[in-house]
Amino acid sequence: MVELEPGSRVVWRVTDSHLSFIPEPGEWTGTEIVFDIVPAAGGTELRFTHVGLVPDVECFGACSTAWLHYVDGSLRSLITTGAGLPDPW
Repeated sequence: MVELEPGSRVVWRVTDSHLSFIPEPGEWTGTEIVFDIVPAAGGTELRFTHVGLVPDVECFGACSTAWLHYVDGSLRSLITTGAGLPDPW
């Protein structure tokens, strides 16, 4: 964790990665995973950004789809119901 603002922001820096399904398994190394928590109409909004995961990197398509599952599916379920969703892979 490289940044923590309780109730507002968490930033993780990926210091080592191994994505076994692409030719460059260390592709995430050096990227940052950011969670911003902001007030929104009627509640709170979580803004997720994987800084460095851009369309020209090998895993962009697969990783973007996976992040949708983890953040919009499993994490949302964990926050709203108390139970996350198991990893489908």
